[in-house]
Amino acid sequence: MSHRILLDVAKNSRESLRVTVSEFRGKQYVHVRNWFEPREGGEKQPGKEGVALTAEHIPAIVDALQRAAAELEGVIRHVSAQARKAA
Repeated sequence: MSHRILLDVAKNSRESLRVTVSEFRGKQYVHVRNWFEPREGGEKQPGKEGVALTAEHIPAIVDALQRAAAELEGVIRHVSAQARKAA
């Protein structure tokens, strides 16, 4: 089963939040999962924390995230401005 990475956001030096799309038994899934680098090195591996969503879930999840972004608009602008200054 291969995963197509849509987003990989660093949480810290060893972990990231990754959004991927994959197919399993003929059904498409979107996975939102923590990935980590093993202490012994090597490629990132998926952690236990996460969720697998089917296509039916996506519209409601997108709607909820858009509403959350609207509620947090000031915070998001502030964080984005800080990130631009640091770059």
